[in-house]
Amino acid sequence: MIILYLFSVLWQEDVKGRFKQAIKARWVYPFLLLFFIHAISLIWSEDFQTGWFVVEKKASLLAVPMLIAMDSHVNRNLLHHALFSLIIGCFTALWICLGYSLWQFVRVEDPALFFYHNFSWPLDEFNATYLSLYTFISLVSLNYLSGSVEYSPLHRPWIRGLLIATFLGGILLLSSKLFIVLTACYLVFLLIRQLRERMHFNQAVFVWSLGLTALLGGVLLPGYIWKRFDQIMRSQFEVIHQDQFQWDSPFNGLTLRMLFLRFGWGILAENKALISGVGVGDAQEKINGMIRRHNLYHGNPSLGNTGYLGYNFHNQYMEFWVQTGLLGLLSWIWVIVHGWQKGIFIGWHSPLVYLAIAIALFAFSEGFMERQRGIVFTVYFLSIFHSTVRK
Repeated sequence: MIILYLFSVLWQEDVKGRFKQAIKARWVYPFLLLFFIHAISLIWSEDFQTGWFVVEKKASLLAVPMLIAMDSHVNRNLLHHALFSLIIGCFTALWICLGYSLWQFVRVEDPALFFYHNFSWPLDEFNATYLSLYTFISLVSLNYLSGSVEYSPLHRPWIRGLLIATFLGGILLLSSKLFIVLTACYLVFLLIRQLRERMHFNQAVFVWSLGLTALLGGVLLPGYIWKRFDQIMRSQFEVIHQDQFQWDSPFNGLTLRMLFLRFGWGILAENKALISGVGVGDAQEKINGMIRRHNLYHGNPSLGNTGYLGYNFHNQYMEFWVQTGLLGLLSWIWVIVHGWQKGIFIGWHSPLVYLAIAIALFAFSEGFMERQRGIVFTVYFLSIFHSTVRK
């Protein structure tokens, strides 16, 4: 797809002039710097082949911002079309997942089919937390575009209600604790804003109050979602400090991520790589080494699995730090802060504000920029917002 987009941009007039204009756009610098730091880190990577594969995956950091900055067709209307396409795409995807889960449930009668990764897996093994990110931004974009004249169907109460119900239901079924909390905070913000502006109970207040009640009710009712929150509240943090682990060590999602942070800091300290990182090609092997050294479950040959081997740090800040050093980490923070600043400039109604918040928080729990489904989505929407809003 990026190759086709490249040809479409090169086909436009005055390629040289638009390239010069793109280079002058300051918003592209954080992306370019982050990519080139990855490429340069190949110099001190022992595993060049793996490093080159990682750099290839990160090529979107270079290609997408430059092409969008050069594209003469990118404007506010295109931004709105992109957000509308995201809304329709997520709506369709969630109903496909629901339909597939219902079909499977008739056969095996397992309620777990409706939740978390089981729910999103029919979409080519789509990670539930990534789809939660897409769905949250779709909900924010729906509220943003509802005030636009060009999308009049969104003004119809039944269409808007169906979309809101689908996205809130999707957030619950996908069961990402981060995005459930983030969605609840967003709904509270909308309610406060509506009451301050209108100073009375209106249709929007009713809709968002109903949505917030349904969301909180879905969490508090006994069941799968409540168990996920209950597991976090019952975290056994002492397990993080153990030197050796057993196959049944009492980890949950939070404590496992905290252990990976400990491993990341240990890798940086042992290799004296706080400034340079260990190199983009060696980060995965270093964490695999830590997993073996501390006897964290690394597979059972008789079962044909590899346990935690191959897991990344599940923290994008630590991932970039170990891969590319302090400069890579600061470049990533620059990407986020730059998006946040542009969002505030546009206004609190803009989806860019919430996209920046979402990726900043999501980066604490997932290494989502290590996958195309994370990196392309993030870079594309940040870039198109930057390109269409001049500051």
